[in-house]
Amino acid sequence: MHNRHLPQTAHTSPTSSTYSLPFTLDADLFDMAPAVPGRPRPDSYVAPPHVLNPSLPPSKQTGLEHQRYSSADLSAFLPPPARASHTQVAPMALFEIALSYVLINEGSTFTDDPSDRGGSTRYGVTQGTLANYLGRPTTPADVQALTPQMVSDIYRKLYWTPIKGDQINKQAVATVTMDLAVLCGPGTAARMLQAAVGATQDGNVGPMTLAAVNKADAAAVVQSMSLAACNYFASIATRDVTQQKWLAGWQYRAHKMTKLLLA
Repeated sequence: MHNRHLPQTAHTSPTSSTYSLPFTLDADLFDMAPAVPGRPRPDSYVAPPHVLNPSLPPSKQTGLEHQRYSSADLSAFLPPPARASHTQVAPMALFEIALSYVLINEGSTFTDDPSDRGGSTRYGVTQGTLANYLGRPTTPADVQALTPQMVSDIYRKLYWTPIKGDQINKQAVATVTMDLAVLCGPGTAARMLQAAVGATQDGNVGPMTLAAVNKADAAAVVQSMSLAACNYFASIATRDVTQQKWLAGWQYRAHKMTKLLLA
């Protein structure tokens, strides 16, 4: 999501006057993903709540024309593990499951909303993030031309690897941490994870953090991180009123994380 390592950047989660988020297409795509024998299907797509606070008048909310999700090409990101349960205890978390969850949140539409600090964005990858990945200046056209393989590589290198996702033994925890890494930056996501398990909050996921995470209760960790994210987003909107129109979408996404515990 936008090199959106908040507060320097901002997320374009869709909102409307009724907070009815346009996720139907992505939900249908998720439903069509091939099943994995012996693995239950998670409820990773959930309906949004009717009200999110603070309420905003329609004029202050993000126009849907900037954020309609187009999911025709998201199928490239949905390997069979996308249906694996987030509550199962596997040897270690799978990147593919976390990637699918984040991309269902992000959608595939190219956006370039002037009020979004992230700037040009597609698949949650901003122009700044792409420049960081490629090691050179980029243009909106570069963002629009992103391929599924590049997006997967970007998420693995810039978000999954820093949080040590493949060393976390609870899929829901790894998925939520990666989602927050995309929203807030890997360092902030790591500190939220460390706070949830009582580890030193230095923003670096090391052996001591991993040991605490892998011993912790997944539900407690996810709920703590969801609340921390809500508070974090609220603080951004409080400091900068121009970002308040994104707050409902941010809050929805933070609350949605807890639904992984029901998968």
